[in-house]
Amino acid sequence: MYSSIGGKRSTLRLKLLYFPFTVTDQIFKPSFTRKLKDMESIKGSFAQLECLVSGSLPITVTWFKENKEIETDEKHKCIFFESAASLEISHLDSSDSGNYTCIAKNQAGTVQCSGTLKIKGLRLPLQSLRSLNHKTLYQDPECSQLVVFECQITGTPEIDTYWFRDGNEISPSDKHKMTFVNSLARLEISSSDIKDCGVYYCEARNEAGSESLHFIGKCDALDVGEYQCIVANEVGSCSSQTTLSIKG
Repeated sequence: MYSSIGGKRSTLRLKLLYFPFTVTDQIFKPSFTRKLKDMESIKGSFAQLECLVSGSLPITVTWFKENKEIETDEKHKCIFFESAASLEISHLDSSDSGNYTCIAKNQAGTVQCSGTLKIKGLRLPLQSLRSLNHKTLYQDPECSQLVVFECQITGTPEIDTYWFRDGNEISPSDKHKMTFVNSLARLEISSSDIKDCGVYYCEARNEAGSESLHFIGKCDALDVGEYQCIVANEVGSCSSQTTLSIKG
């Protein structure tokens, strides 16, 4: 560059500093383009928790349940492929219910998102059964009485209950009243007599499956006595007991 001052000519030299910079040199912090969602699954089945992650590679993904890190094993499989981070859980049981967190990290920063997994199941705990307490069926109609069968049911709503006698479903009527309130399934048989003898059982159903519980009530002289149901596993055992007697 030239300039003229007072008739004299001088030369100015400018030095430009150049800093090479491209978009590819930027490091982007991870972010979730799709976060975890709360989900429900059925006991004994399979669940997949998934979220989508964007950001500069390399990205490290780690999974946690209730703040405890999950490692890949026979039950859990942690996968991160083409921006999809997933956790696969097989053979679901009630202990798998809880809050899960996915943490994505690179040298620019760390982000996390969480979701809840709820396991649905159905369980009939025998230890909650109420004893029948010497329920008696009379052959003499004049001695007829109200007979009640009850069992406690826990599980994921909605639960439907059904009652059967000798394999045949019992329909509600003036003689048979069925209720299911506050987890207690109840069958009332009014004006019972010897014709009502049989094997009764309650069946509970929800979308996770069904369970049934039998009440033995064959009314024959040889069947009189005490009945006991014992359930045991490696942790311990429980039992429920009742007495059957016949009069008439």
